[in-house]
Amino acid sequence: MSHTYQTTAVGSSSRGPAQIPPDIVTYSYGSGLVYVTPGASYDDAIDLARDAFPELKDVDRDLICLEVRVSINQTERTMARIGRTAWPIVLSTLVRFEIVHIRIASPPEANTVARPPPYASEGSWDADNKAKEPEPEPVSPTAQSSYLHPQSLTTRVVERFRSRSPRASQSP
Repeated sequence: MSHTYQTTAVGSSSRGPAQIPPDIVTYSYGSGLVYVTPGASYDDAIDLARDAFPELKDVDRDLICLEVRVSINQTERTMARIGRTAWPIVLSTLVRFEIVHIRIASPPEANTVARPPPYASEGSWDADNKAKEPEPEPVSPTAQSSYLHPQSLTTRVVERFRSRSPRASQSP
């Protein structure tokens, strides 16, 4: 069973694709409303938002989002963020005085990359979340021969894994 969702901006109708953009829209931020002539590009629209609401001047422009309220199947209403490349198309579907909501996105957190968990061979972790020095492993005869006979890195890695795999110890 497939569902077809038709989204339209609240207050607008499903008009044909060649529509004239409205000459004025309403920007909403916090408790404020400001009438603006819409910018032709997304960057123009962000600049207009920063001019209309001085408290946005110091906000990184990449964190400023433009949204419209949409209806899904005439029953559910939700906010839809307008992507940078979609602005001209969405603008052409808006009606005069329609509200464009301004939202500030959360800044990406610095250093959000988590460290991988330690492997059993690395030992335990100390209070500073740094791995303790692992015990040196005995060198297998296969690995010793690779030191004596230079091989490509790929061959050495494959040989190293073969010497550790359970199948290697079971093969004749």
